[in-house]
Amino acid sequence: ENVIMSKILQTDGCYEIIDRYTLAMAFIYLKRADVTDYFFTNILSVLAAILLAHKMEEDDGSGRALLQLIHYCLPRGIAKSEKQN
Repeated sequence: ENVIMSKILQTDGCYEIIDRYTLAMAFIYLKRADVTDYFFTNILSVLAAILLAHKMEEDDGSGRALLQLIHYCLPRGIAKSEKQN
C-alpha cells in the first residue's frame, strides 16, 4: 500500500473529491493504456490518471480542490525522485 495514496484517501474521508467511481475510472484508464506494473506503483502516474478521471466526470469545478489535496499530501521531493527512476 502506498503511503501517499493512503494519506490522500484519509484526508478526503467523506469521498467528496475522490470517490470509488473516480478510482475505478483511473484504474480503467491505466489498464486500457496497457501500462506495466511499474506505472501502477509509480504514484505520479496513478495521480495523473485520477486527475484525468476526475476532470472527465466532474464538471462542478472541484478539480482545483483535487489538485490542492494532492499538493498537500505529496512530499516536497517526490517529483525529483520519481524523475530519477
